[in-house]
Amino acid sequence: MISIVFKLLLYPFCEMKIVLAYSGGLDTTVSIRWLKETFKAEVITVTVDVGQKDDFKKIEERAYIAGASKHYTIDAIKEFANNYISYAIKLNGLYEGVYPLSTALARPLIAEKVVEVAKKGESRCSSSWFYIQRK
Repeated sequence: MISIVFKLLLYPFCEMKIVLAYSGGLDTTVSIRWLKETFKAEVITVTVDVGQKDDFKKIEERAYIAGASKHYTIDAIKEFANNYISYAIKLNGLYEGVYPLSTALARPLIAEKVVEVAKKGESRCSSSWFYIQRK
C-alpha cells in the first residue's frame, strides 16, 4: 500500500503507463480520459473475450477515440471454458443458490490477462483500479 501511495504522489514527476481492463462501456471509456488527465499517463486498454457477443472492432475503435495509446483484445474463450465454466458446472456453482454464475466467474481471468499485459513491460500500473508492479 505504501508503494502505491508513494508512486501516486510522484506521478507528476515520472512517466506513467497504465493498463486498463476495458469493456467498452461508459465507465471504462470515461476512465481512459480521466487517467490521462489526472496522472498525465499513457493508457493501454485490454479487452478479454470470454465468449460474450461484443463487437471487438468497435470496442477497440472506442478505446482509441477516448485516448488509449494502444489496445489489446485477448481471446480467452477456451481458457475460460476449460478452467472456469467446466468447474462451475461440475461444482453446481450458483449465485445465491438460484442461477448459474456468469459475469463474476470471468473477473479473475480478466484480471490475470490485464496483469500479463502489464508484466510484458507495457506498464508500471494496471487499472481497475490500480495494480502497481513492484521492482
